[in-house]
Amino acid sequence: MRAQLHLSYVNSASLLPERSKLSVRLNDHVLAQVTLQPRSPEGAIDLNIPARLLLNKYNDLELNVTQNYTLECSDPGAPELWTNVELNDSYIEIEYALKQIPLRLSSVANMLFDPKMFGPNTVNVVLESRTPELMRLAAVAASGVALRFEYRPVQFTVSGELLKGSDNIVIGSPRFLSGIMAGSGASEPSAHLAILHMPGDREHALIYIGGDKYEAMLKNAQAFSTLSYPLPDAGYARIKDVVLPAVSQYQGKNVTSQNTSYTFKDLGLTTKTFHGINPGSIALTFRLPADAMVKENDNTALSIHLVYSAGLRSDSALNMYLNGKFAGSIPLNDEKGSRYQGYSIQIPGALLKAGYNNLSFNPVLSPLKSGECIYLQTDNLIVTLYDDSEVKIPTIQHWIEMPSLSAFMTDGFPFTKWPDWRDTTVLLTDKAAETAASALNLVSMISQKSGVQPFGINFSYELGAGIENDIVVIGPLNTVPEKILQGSPLSSALRYPWEGHLRNISDNDTTVKSDASDRTVRIGTRMVIEEGRLLLSEFESPFESERSVLLLTANSGRSLLQGAFVLWEPVVQSGFTQDMLLVDLGPADPKVYTQEAGKKYYTGKVRGINKLNYFMHKYFHASIAALIISIILLAWIIYALLKRYRKKRLGNE
Repeated sequence: MRAQLHLSYVNSASLLPERSKLSVRLNDHVLAQVTLQPRSPEGAIDLNIPARLLLNKYNDLELNVTQNYTLECSDPGAPELWTNVELNDSYIEIEYALKQIPLRLSSVANMLFDPKMFGPNTVNVVLESRTPELMRLAAVAASGVALRFEYRPVQFTVSGELLKGSDNIVIGSPRFLSGIMAGSGASEPSAHLAILHMPGDREHALIYIGGDKYEAMLKNAQAFSTLSYPLPDAGYARIKDVVLPAVSQYQGKNVTSQNTSYTFKDLGLTTKTFHGINPGSIALTFRLPADAMVKENDNTALSIHLVYSAGLRSDSALNMYLNGKFAGSIPLNDEKGSRYQGYSIQIPGALLKAGYNNLSFNPVLSPLKSGECIYLQTDNLIVTLYDDSEVKIPTIQHWIEMPSLSAFMTDGFPFTKWPDWRDTTVLLTDKAAETAASALNLVSMISQKSGVQPFGINFSYELGAGIENDIVVIGPLNTVPEKILQGSPLSSALRYPWEGHLRNISDNDTTVKSDASDRTVRIGTRMVIEEGRLLLSEFESPFESERSVLLLTANSGRSLLQGAFVLWEPVVQSGFTQDMLLVDLGPADPKVYTQEAGKKYYTGKVRGINKLNYFMHKYFHASIAALIISIILLAWIIYALLKRYRKKRLGNE
């Protein structure tokens, strides 16, 4: 193993070189220290990292800086004291070799599919046939792999034979396994859930998920994909039964329930002690359902347990931010120190949002005595935030404006409203390997985000059974059923930037209207997508109201699979907004174009005054205009009635 660090930085031109240093540490070992030069503030370091310092786990790389602008004393808060690390120009190069895969199923979780692995992760799924039943098993197995990689992308391919240089998952009967391993000299497993070496390659694994009947194969796939399942230290396992936990709606990774209190430890934040003038910050993340709606007057309640030391100045505080907005503060103003148990803070519901929420804690610690050339005592600047502190989620209701690709990229909503995909049908428009692999990439990517395997998912090649569900349609554009296209925005007038990235319309029945003012073109046609582009669109199902269809398509199977790989990239996922997405799969970084193309619809149930509140906030200006018109109309009616009453009364007199 060999590793090299290249570090680029820029420092202040006001630093004193005799007393300004940058040090680099790896796992508490000093690798180097350099002098920060004010006359040449742009610098770079190239370091060879000894292999003995690299651990087979996460490694800590620390950059420490000492900065001064005088020989006598420096104000630590002076704006002249800064050093900026150029992260875009800094990198680590590591050369390493893969270890031989031990023939133990336990290595699946602790070695084979490890999020600490570098480079692209590729897995080939070998299917005996691409029937809907085996596609379901493949989706369950692929999602188990993606979940074990935690946050790293995985590229899945599908074939009928083993792929060299990659880990392979074989799903089929024992006879099928014998056929693809014929002539390799490898011994066949004695059970239907097993790990083997790839023929002639001990650095990659062949995982067999099989059985004589579909029910047995399903149990083996579920056992393989379930993270909590204690896979044994043996090369194979005989699965008698798998008891899956009950699944409820709006369940998944980091999802919180309404009117429920969670300790910080429940949300992944452990007890933290802050120390010094620059103590840093910590944050916890929790997720509300993608269709969550929170009333502004429903508060998120915090119950904080903390202790701070003596000797803090009265302007010390622990500040809290929810989604980047200031949410509250706890004063640390007792010079003798103190402890807070159950300190209550109410955060307005308006700061909460559907999807992921970030609650950060930023302590500001000031020494009691400070001033020019005065020794600053910083060892007593201490505050500890305990993980038994709690956050209580307020009442939420489920109501969302659709379509919303951003909600889909958060956790797969609405197709994962039931997180095991039980109300979703995946419609494959052909039986090509690229279409099947695209489906596995999409489903496993969303399962990685939701944290739940798709045990209830259904696959189909025919538009018939399952159309009452939410539908995911995957395949080349020329194979997409006409009923799906007629219900999609592709059959209506679309707006595209004039630059020409969609010069791909058909020659027949085409209406083009240019608009020079906003440099867009409106196209009324059935689209033909150019090679090297991926189209993703979400719209209301033409078969069932409040149900959704997600269409993933391209001009060819090759572009479709390439686009499915690209969907794992963060730069592409960040472009999931509005309801239609076009990804340019050019040789450079993928480019994402998005727009609103379809009609709006709503899903969820909001009752009475809550529904009125929703529309008042969503359409504020229109609501105010309607209110003013209603007041004027009411005043006119009252005036007319009074005038009529007065006339009648005077007439009687």
